[in-house]
Amino acid sequence: MKAVFYNNWFAKLFLKEGYSTIMFFGLILTKQTKETFSRTTYEHECIHREQFADCAMLGGFLMLIAFFALQWWWAIVLPFTLFYILYLVEWLIKLIIQRDWRRVYRSISFEREAYDLQGEYMRPCAQRRSHRTLGWLKYF
Repeated sequence: MKAVFYNNWFAKLFLKEGYSTIMFFGLILTKQTKETFSRTTYEHECIHREQFADCAMLGGFLMLIAFFALQWWWAIVLPFTLFYILYLVEWLIKLIIQRDWRRVYRSISFEREAYDLQGEYMRPCAQRRSHRTLGWLKYF
């Protein structure tokens, strides 16, 4: 399992009780050891990694428009932050509506896609579904 950092200090510091793993800028950081880290969790975080890459490509396109057409120099951060901006905005809107942060977490489109596809590795190859570019949009 590549790009997984076990017993990570960042994950231990920032993740609440009940959460053990996070995808952070394409890296998978976990509180767990290599022996206790499950394949399902790995697949879930890999889907987030693909979502991050999708948002980076979309952010790159938006950056080019904003940087050259509008002369917005700060747009260079868009490819690296668009995933987190969209995640946070959706989380805040749903928190205002639902007022239960645990339900909100499970209803975010990025999480819904990841939970939906995390067990696909157990299916035969011919029946497997996989992440599609901007596939999280259908979960809105």
